[in-house]
Amino acid sequence: MDFFTHFLIGLIVASLADGSNLYLYLTLAVFMSLLPDLDFALFPLWKWLPSTGHHGITHTPIFIFAASALIYAALAIFAEISDIRVLLVMLLTGSLHIFGDFLGTGGVPLLYPFSGRYFKLNIDLGIDTLLML
Repeated sequence: MDFFTHFLIGLIVASLADGSNLYLYLTLAVFMSLLPDLDFALFPLWKWLPSTGHHGITHTPIFIFAASALIYAALAIFAEISDIRVLLVMLLTGSLHIFGDFLGTGGVPLLYPFSGRYFKLNIDLGIDTLLML
């Protein structure tokens, strides 16, 4: 999936969340829906650590869970925000990014670190156009 589709999914999920922290939901949902694709920042490591490449470790459920938990813990400690819906929005939007890339042609290592196998359905071309509409 492309940047626009991931961004749009983050906005849609956050807008469905009910609560007084709507702007926080929107911000974190968009951030988490785009976070796995920030693996381009690890480009210098791609040669030595293949798991850091695009659709590598950042496209795994373990990464989404860890990133969501760390961000939620930081919000709870520093901003005193303990709304569980914030965590659920982050987990959902991050997971939807992985699911979207699973539907696409790139594939994702769903079982990492237990298996390096990439899983994919290759139906991305029909999905992106539909989601943009």
